[in-house]
Amino acid sequence: MVRATLFQCCSCRRQTSATAGTIFQDTRKPLVTWFRAMWYVTSQKNGASALGLQRVLGLGSYQTAWTMLHRFRRAMVRIGRERLKGLVEIDEAYIGGLERNKHMRERLQYKSSGVVNKTPVIGMRERGGRTKAVVPELISAQSLERVIQENVDPSATIHTDEFIGYRRAGKSYRHEKVNHNKDEYSRKGVTTNGIESVFAVLKRGLHGVFHGFEVLKPHAANEQRHQPAVLVPEVVFHQARR
Repeated sequence: MVRATLFQCCSCRRQTSATAGTIFQDTRKPLVTWFRAMWYVTSQKNGASALGLQRVLGLGSYQTAWTMLHRFRRAMVRIGRERLKGLVEIDEAYIGGLERNKHMRERLQYKSSGVVNKTPVIGMRERGGRTKAVVPELISAQSLERVIQENVDPSATIHTDEFIGYRRAGKSYRHEKVNHNKDEYSRKGVTTNGIESVFAVLKRGLHGVFHGFEVLKPHAANEQRHQPAVLVPEVVFHQARR
């Protein structure tokens, strides 16, 4: 041991610390502060904002709270999780600002590549179990098929709405659907209400907790700072642990 927080290998003389390779690496804040922040973030049902975290911890810098929050969000994503099984509800949504609050020329527009100024999200929820969400470049039959096959076990039964994009993916699964156009939301256990409730919590968090955000261009240096996509893992994390 070189000093209280630094260890050195006797053979190669390489130095390291207990926080190396973790979300606490290179931090100047005490771990107690990080643990308090961790408790606050995980205890908020609709998510936590950097401003709220700064206020609770008494931090002098908003940037410090923002950095801590985004490190937590990265840790909430577990790469390589096993695929969902059993009954899996699937739905898609576009996350963005309320249309009535926008200027008329900036309101919802549809193009062949998707919805303008909205972030697409594909959500999947195992009945009585786990939740997954993916943010694709756009929502199409091809992207739905790819996301579903990567995240849902072939033995599962999928429940979707009547969106035509699910037909292609549905050929590889037992596929049951409800027709929202005919005001059908549940039929003999076939429903997408569970995954729709996840989207409701996500949208409620965006408007009630974060208040404002913008979808920045991909080449922007601070691309993820206000992008709704980075908030999706946090909401999924909370929903899976309710």
